Amino acid sequence: MSSLTDQPNAKAPLVLGLAGWSGSGKTTLALSLIALLKARGLRVGTIKHAHHGFDVDVPGKDSFCHREAGADEVLVASNRRIALMIEDPLPEADDRRTLNDLLPRLGRVDVVVVEGFKNGAHAKLKYFARLAFFFPLFSRSRMATRTSSACINDFGYTIS
Repeated sequence: MSSLTDQPNAKAPLVLGLAGWSGSGKTTLALSLIALLKARGLRVGTIKHAHHGFDVDVPGKDSFCHREAGADEVLVASNRRIALMIEDPLPEADDRRTLNDLLPRLGRVDVVVVEGFKNGAHAKLKYFARLAFFFPLFSRSRMATRTSSACINDFGYTIS
């Protein structure tokens, strides 16, 4: 695992969060933002928050079987990609990982696009799609929190 502490001359990456209701278009916005940053020659990492259990592995594949047999970490590598799966359950079911816990796990990147972690202290764009207008994610009093860089929407005007 690479971390900034292992790289004495490394600069911390810019962290840009996207927050909004599920289904509001955060992922679509993230994909466009990633493509734009890559087009500018930047190395981009992403961190996605999940509220539920998930698995990126495929049942029946060797790597899946390694984890099922009890391996705490499984690294799968090819000439194009490296995937590291870490079994690291938190002590309590309601415990949550923080963004600060996860950022050091990324390698050398210039920018980290974060989807979720809406209560974190990082800079974030709060996205309000048409459907989300009826179910506000953030009350007006919380719209301009110190961690909000901007509030955007698909109505064509600024939410204030």
